[in-house]
Amino acid sequence: METERAKRLAGFVSWVGANIKGDEKGEAQVFLDRFFQAFGHAGLKEAGARLEERMPPFFLRIVLIIVQSLAKT
Repeated sequence: METERAKRLAGFVSWVGANIKGDEKGEAQVFLDRFFQAFGHAGLKEAGARLEERMPPFFLRIVLIIVQSLAKT
């Protein structure tokens, strides 16, 4: 079992090196799906994982303003 897991993890590491370029918004879900597969699950949904929900742009602007004002104090 550990040998099979080690092979899956090594395959995942190779896949990440060849396919993930660092675009968090565009690659995160695919990365996580493959990550769960490396641990023997069919995918992230099948493992019971939930993805974060998108925030509306207006909400993000408010959070950014608050964080910026806190950083100044």
